[in-house]
Amino acid sequence: MRPVDGSVTWFGEKQGLSAKDAYTLRFDRLHRLWVATEAGLFVSTAPYERFSRITELPANRFWAVAEASDGTIWAGGDGGLFDCVNGVWKNLPADGMSNKEVSALGAGADGIMWVGYRLGGGIDRLQPSAGGMKIDKGIQRPGTTGLIYFLDFDAQGRLWAGTERGVDTWDGSRWDHYDIRDGLSWDDCDLHGFAAEANGTVWIGTSGGLSSFKSHPRNSLEMSPEVVFTHLIMGRTDVSGLSNPHFGASSNSLTAKYATPGAQKQTAVLFRYRLNGAEAWTETTERKLQFAQLAPGAYRLQVEAKDGDRDWKKNRAEFPFVILPPWYLSWWFLCICALMLCSVVATMIRWRMAHAKNRERELVRIVDEKTQELLKANQELQRLSFTDTLTGLANRRVFNLKLEEECARMTRTTAPVSLLMLDVDHFKALNDSQGHQQGDKYLALVALELKRLAKRQTDLAARYGGEEFAVILADTSAESAEQLAECARLAVETLQLPHHASSVAPFLTVSIGIATASIGGWMTPDALVAAADKALYAAKRNGRNRVVVATGEAILADEINLIQTSFP
Repeated sequence: MRPVDGSVTWFGEKQGLSAKDAYTLRFDRLHRLWVATEAGLFVSTAPYERFSRITELPANRFWAVAEASDGTIWAGGDGGLFDCVNGVWKNLPADGMSNKEVSALGAGADGIMWVGYRLGGGIDRLQPSAGGMKIDKGIQRPGTTGLIYFLDFDAQGRLWAGTERGVDTWDGSRWDHYDIRDGLSWDDCDLHGFAAEANGTVWIGTSGGLSSFKSHPRNSLEMSPEVVFTHLIMGRTDVSGLSNPHFGASSNSLTAKYATPGAQKQTAVLFRYRLNGAEAWTETTERKLQFAQLAPGAYRLQVEAKDGDRDWKKNRAEFPFVILPPWYLSWWFLCICALMLCSVVATMIRWRMAHAKNRERELVRIVDEKTQELLKANQELQRLSFTDTLTGLANRRVFNLKLEEECARMTRTTAPVSLLMLDVDHFKALNDSQGHQQGDKYLALVALELKRLAKRQTDLAARYGGEEFAVILADTSAESAEQLAECARLAVETLQLPHHASSVAPFLTVSIGIATASIGGWMTPDALVAAADKALYAAKRNGRNRVVVATGEAILADEINLIQTSFP
């Protein structure tokens, strides 16, 4: 887009860009524009009207391109990792790295390059050395060995690694981890979905939406600076120092100036304020507030401050005040108006009652006609409110109602209720590699298999959310549920739906967790879902494409195994 006139230019084969999917755009220090695409690596120079493919590299998919601090250009994709020094490209041997297909590159200081992979393997660090290039393999945070969607640095020089289970940060000495529990929209990050601001704020794109994050020291004992009002002007009168003053309706504007005398670095101070005790705070760097045309009533202006990344403290400045109503809003005038209004309303009511009788017969006729239309519309709305539009299965609402009903029945009859939680393996990678339309088609095919297997009137197959499904099996033991789950897993596997981005198999697979509610076991819907969910995650951690039955011993063993894997 040209800023001058707002026009947009499409770049394609006429401009030398034979690819359609641009995964990474990057300017280097020579102002060259590099584009990583599904058809190779392209470059353009100012005024950026034509692109040229780097013919020394293969014409296959390149996911990432980056420039190291020493000027080396790095590119990674399906064919491995390549670097360009003084215009000469070379391919780094794959046997010295954790994986071959490179999905993310992060340029660090002193020519260091951080490498992440599309099919797992964690993160490698490449450091220039006298003998060539030193490769440190597997330096990621313990437990992070899956897909790496981005590697980039923030304003403080910290490395951010986007994964399918949240984001990890490296400050040069230790790893930290942030996920949905820390406010991230979703744990599954998007490809190259990262941007950093100069003030330390970072933006992270996930499959659940966009998140903004600004870190701060945890367990900080330092206090934020205290705020004081320096001037308070109501209308044209300086009211600084007054306690809970009252003003006439004409003095309905407030100007407040404030400061933080105790702050060590005034330029780093951030303020927030709210008026009249509202829940929402408004942040600002200004030291002056103006409120005009305030309505009559009681108000309280509150201002807080903090510097750096510290938490907001309660060292706030407060100014309570009252604006009195004008005479035409006084109680006696309002009472007179109310009496007059009642008289007018009474007259109008008598006239309208007579008119209403004439309209009543016409309305009855219209209502009879519309009732049949509404009945048909309500029936269709009711069907839509209980059905997932993509798969045709029951939606989350119906699932919750059915599970509560079956758990209540179990407590009365002692008949067991089994729950299957099913998740499509590496579905995010499927969408990234084959597109969301193909992913939706696969979800619909999986749903058909579940509907075919859960064929009893008491069974319910539902879409739980995203790529996750659930099946409720009334009066079904854990053994029978496991047999049906294995049938479902095999049925999906037998479909042989191509999934080349999966590290489990070249076709679509699912992982299934099972939990059975019974007297003395999991008896509530929440407990049953939590147990099945733990079994599902145990199946995913143990290699995916498998069925795991939730038992106290199995879940405990899996959690112990997870702890031992995370902290060797």
